[in-house]
Amino acid sequence: MRPNPWLCLIALFGVNGVPLPVSAAEKADSTCPAIVVNIGLGSVADRALVCYGAAKARGFFRSHGIGVKRRIRIRLHAAGIGERANHIGLYDAKNDQVELLTFEQAKRQSIKDTLFGMQMDEPLYVSVVVHEIAHAIAGQNFEIRPAPLVAQEYIAYAAQLSTMEPGMRSKILQQYDLAAYGGIEEMSSTYYGLNPSGFGIKAFRHYQSLPGRSQFLRGLLTGVIRPMDLETDQW
Repeated sequence: MRPNPWLCLIALFGVNGVPLPVSAAEKADSTCPAIVVNIGLGSVADRALVCYGAAKARGFFRSHGIGVKRRIRIRLHAAGIGERANHIGLYDAKNDQVELLTFEQAKRQSIKDTLFGMQMDEPLYVSVVVHEIAHAIAGQNFEIRPAPLVAQEYIAYAAQLSTMEPGMRSKILQQYDLAAYGGIEEMSSTYYGLNPSGFGIKAFRHYQSLPGRSQFLRGLLTGVIRPMDLETDQW
């Protein structure tokens, strides 16, 4: 009988959520605090990449004074993700779970459908993990329900590109001759739907230009700052 991957949390966190001493065999799990990874048909290497991305995402939010309120569940898939077969990753808000392709499957899928015009490699895959974990952390902190799609994606792309390996980020920004958004009023879910990467570049450049980045992100989460486009996405 296979052990239930979710029950393994008890061994790591204890019944009261207090971390327990970690053995050598359990050490890999301890690198992913507050993250529950069901590797499914994935590998130990997949888990390491996911945990690295999760740590980057948590660091980004922590730098803005935004915390993780509950454990984040991640499930890896060695094939397509249900009805979203063309996705490398997504955050399922309804079930409060991040769904991700394994690294090898993500590489295969991106041969025909590149991300930011680049073939998948480990740093790019880690950035996808950051993007989806960012959705999950933001989802825990939004005070407006349902959260506007523009706000969700703005935060996820800001986290993804801010924490990306600098050389890769430079190449991506050079490929996209797109100006920063002038303000939240210019951001559109229609444009996001037509060109997600373009939306992400424009949002990131807007984020970079801000003198008060933390205040802006917190404003999106609380609803003090609201996009004119209030379309929402339940994924």
